[in-house]
Amino acid sequence: MERCIKEGLLPPTLCRELRLLHLAAAVPGYRPNCTACTLLACPVWGWPALLRARELARNAAEDFFDEFGGLWPETTVTVCWFPGSSLPMHTDNCKDYLSKRHVSVVVWLSSQGEDFEGGEFFFQGAGQSEAEEVVRPRAGNAALFRADEPHGLRGVVRGARLALNVWFTRDPGAAEDAKLLQLHMLRASTRSERLFGLGPQACWPSDEAAACLAKRTLAQVGLPPRAQVLKPRRHRLAATNLKLRSGLPAARRARLAVAAHSQLLAAENSRCAGRASRCFFRLLRRRERQVCTALPQWHQHGLVSLAQLSSPCSACCRKVRDGTTRGARVEVVEEVPGLVIARGVLGGQLQRRLRKLADSLMSAQGKLMNQAMRFGTDVPPWAHALARRIRRIPGFFTDRPPAFDQLIVNAYYPGEGIRRHVDLLKFGDHVLGVCLGADATLTLRRIAEHVLPIQPGAECALADEDLEGPAVDAAVRAGDAYCLSGAARHRWTHEISPDSIRNGRRRVSLTFRALRPSAWQGPS
Repeated sequence: MERCIKEGLLPPTLCRELRLLHLAAAVPGYRPNCTACTLLACPVWGWPALLRARELARNAAEDFFDEFGGLWPETTVTVCWFPGSSLPMHTDNCKDYLSKRHVSVVVWLSSQGEDFEGGEFFFQGAGQSEAEEVVRPRAGNAALFRADEPHGLRGVVRGARLALNVWFTRDPGAAEDAKLLQLHMLRASTRSERLFGLGPQACWPSDEAAACLAKRTLAQVGLPPRAQVLKPRRHRLAATNLKLRSGLPAARRARLAVAAHSQLLAAENSRCAGRASRCFFRLLRRRERQVCTALPQWHQHGLVSLAQLSSPCSACCRKVRDGTTRGARVEVVEEVPGLVIARGVLGGQLQRRLRKLADSLMSAQGKLMNQAMRFGTDVPPWAHALARRIRRIPGFFTDRPPAFDQLIVNAYYPGEGIRRHVDLLKFGDHVLGVCLGADATLTLRRIAEHVLPIQPGAECALADEDLEGPAVDAAVRAGDAYCLSGAARHRWTHEISPDSIRNGRRRVSLTFRALRPSAWQGPS
């Protein structure tokens, strides 16, 4: 069976944020002695951290199983296992309503021997005589395996074992994203829902079992059940807890106490550590503003822009490089302001996979063409996945580009190129190019001042007398990505020299652009 253990999938700061989210918003789970927090029911301020972790998990799964752009998140949930909990040998698609699950990713958010004892993760042996494969969970590490792979969880003896589970499907209709986009009515939600989540997660149940789990959650953060250690004058939410303590069930009091303590955790590494209450609520408001700002793009392009949402208290998450961009080296071409090249973005295996996908777009009636264009919703998911990954390369984009909604696939045979031009002005200020197959040389020339600004319709009609200064050659090799923005986009022409494509190899280029709102002719 295909499976692997990937070390360091999530950085420590992101693991810490997910633990904070689970403490504040989790409710009794689907098995005894466990609590759970799902993406579809968690508070909006927890979306950036969960979605960021989900993207890293999807990238790792697509790389390992060679399903680039073909996996969709079906369910995302954090689960905490307390002493006495366990899972027998099972598969993740063993029920009819789970049959759409194809790939499973389990990311541990706590470490065995430090946060808990017991709770080993194990896979079934290859044969009846072969022993089980046992894995000791470490925070940030992940297990990737097929959903039909038998596995289980040994009993937790002490402490709290926290993990992030993400199940992926190959069926876009079974993805959770469509449901997530319906949960954007922030103003209509109550204060409790905004703080703790929607549905049953807005409040703990009042039964005896829930009260027991609530006390265990309080013990997990080292907070006494009655939350008397927090002074009302310094912590607003703790004051609310003390005022309402006498009239609320024990589980409800525990929920408020955990939220009060979460303020201290949120402000632990902040300059506002002395004002934890203000810091915590500022964190909530900031994240809600992020989500509200991104929602229009989410509706137009699905969730392709979610990777731009980085959590305010985990700036270092933006520096994480997944398997696709590992080893990428960013070069800024000083002679051409706005031209940036990322070297070695794509490995050989991924390049071969992308060339096959590109050829499938250029195939028509059994014949391989040399160009294909896709706009809006016709841009394939794998192209969005590629653009998402390149966006995360540190230092590649000097500012945040919009979500790309146009893709051009071009094929160049030896001796072929493209003449000088400026990309059509109906597209935005960023042009992203990806080079596959053969190497090439990108030649750029500066446009004379008396010709600027270029008028619509004249982008490809520039003569030699319209240019000035020496030409600048930039080599773009197979696996590189480059971006034209600012002056390089509007004040310089670019072309591909036919002589630069040699050695009998075919070059395939992927170009991503975004239509300006005034030029968009498709559905709103």
